[in-house]
Amino acid sequence: DGLEDGEEVFGTNIRDVVVDCSRNSTSIGRVVTNPNDPDTDNDRLSDGKEVNGFRVKQKVIISKDGKRTYNIGKVHTNPLLKDTDSDGINDKLEKSGKKNKQYGKDKTDPRNCDTDLGGNSDGKEIKKGSNPADRASSPNNPQGKQ
Repeated sequence: DGLEDGEEVFGTNIRDVVVDCSRNSTSIGRVVTNPNDPDTDNDRLSDGKEVNGFRVKQKVIISKDGKRTYNIGKVHTNPLLKDTDSDGINDKLEKSGKKNKQYGKDKTDPRNCDTDLGGNSDGKEIKKGSNPADRASSPNNPQGKQ
C-alpha cells in the first residue's frame, strides 16, 4: 500500500486540514492503519495514497461571476474514513469526479465538505443537480457572499 509496516502499526501524522459538514476545521492527525490491509477504510484508495497525498486536478470557481478560483491540488485524506469531509461522497469518488457525471466529472475536494463555498455540501449539490465545483450553479448561497 506504499507504507512501511512500522508506520502503520505506530501511526503516521497527517497535517492536512479538513472542513467537515458541521463547519469544523481540524487536522487529520495521527492515524494507525492495518498493515495487513492495503485499504483500511475500503474506499478504494490505498492507505499509502491517503497518507502520502495525491493530486486532484480541478479548478474550482468560488464566485458567482467566475473570477475567483482556486486549484484543489495535492490532498491528504484520512485512511480510516471512507468520506473524510462527511459530505456524502467517498474520497475515491471525489478524486475521480465520477459522482458528478452531469458536469463532466468535475472533481471535488475530499477535505472540504463544500468545495465551491456556495453554502451546500458537495453531496447535496450533486443530488440537487448543481455543480459542487462551480459556485455559480449553487442552488443556495445563504450568506449572499461571493
